[in-house]
Amino acid sequence: MVARQSYRREDLTGYSGPLPPPQMLAEYDDVIDNGAERIFTWVSGQTIHRQRNETKVINAGIVMEIAGLVVATGIVGAVLWFAWVFANKGHNLTAFATVIVALASLAGVFVYARKTGKDERIEKAKIMAGKDPEARA
Repeated sequence: MVARQSYRREDLTGYSGPLPPPQMLAEYDDVIDNGAERIFTWVSGQTIHRQRNETKVINAGIVMEIAGLVVATGIVGAVLWFAWVFANKGHNLTAFATVIVALASLAGVFVYARKTGKDERIEKAKIMAGKDPEARA
């Protein structure tokens, strides 16, 4: 009995970035009329789309930050008004406690937001570096 061996060869070609290498673009032109130009047009449209989306996200973040500042200012103003009312009625300890609790709450929100933002930036940096953010060491 003779053993029969078979071999299989696969050639894989890859690239990184939005555009394929020139040889592959030339092959697209061979298969599809004006194929390379179509790819360039598509990549250009996708780039513009991505940049517009990034601009929208940035602008939304700015609006959210301004809204947060406005709301925080309103809350601080209301708390200070209540503290002033308490102090004028002779409840100095209550006025003091009101201010301290409000300031501690605002400080907590500030620290939490900073930590969350830092964690998000670290995760994005890991993704950009090609590391899986879900993988644990």
